[in-house]
Amino acid sequence: MATLVTMAQAKLQLRIPTDESDADISMKLDQAEAIVINKCNSTAWWRAVTPTWTAATVPRGVHAAILIVLTHLYEHRGDDMGMDEKLWEAVDRLIVAFRDPVIS
Repeated sequence: MATLVTMAQAKLQLRIPTDESDADISMKLDQAEAIVINKCNSTAWWRAVTPTWTAATVPRGVHAAILIVLTHLYEHRGDDMGMDEKLWEAVDRLIVAFRDPVIS
């Protein structure tokens, strides 16, 4: 179950005023959160930090990235589901401070 973005915030983002789609939104919110947190969890240090975040303490960039991925998942229901590179670029820009740099 998603814990970093509330259902009210998700519905506001998706512009859905009714409760009819709550189950679908909840499922996609869980998926969006997992996708973004997985990208943040690039090292053991971050894997220890991200579980401590709550809806009140999650960094705003991570929060925004979850909402962006949620919107993509909600609007693209499998027929054109590819996560395009512009989506990933937007997510990466938002969470760059919450990932360790890659050193080669």
